[in-house]
Amino acid sequence: MKIEFYNVKKGIIGFTILILFFVWLKYNSYQNDQIKLWIFKGEVKKVSYGFLSRAPVINVNGKDYDLSRTDWDSNLKVQLGDTIIKQKNTRHIFLIRRNSQDTLNN
Repeated sequence: MKIEFYNVKKGIIGFTILILFFVWLKYNSYQNDQIKLWIFKGEVKKVSYGFLSRAPVINVNGKDYDLSRTDWDSNLKVQLGDTIIKQKNTRHIFLIRRNSQDTLNN
């Protein structure tokens, strides 16, 4: 009797983990779709870095974008006055340094 209860308990735990995994996959897919819809081109007005995240949260054209949800290169430090460009249906973000014509591709 104890063995049967143990197997049922393992089955419930396994099923719960499986459901949580599929929910996580769906959420990740949704986030990726949302990032692909981002469109911005403008000067960075505000930059902040989180405590654990190496990617910045930037403000462009009055809207905040959390670049930690993208594949942001942590070696690229965004600065105030930089121009940043993100086109629809792509994950590529282009950074143009202030007073420069060099485009950095992330």
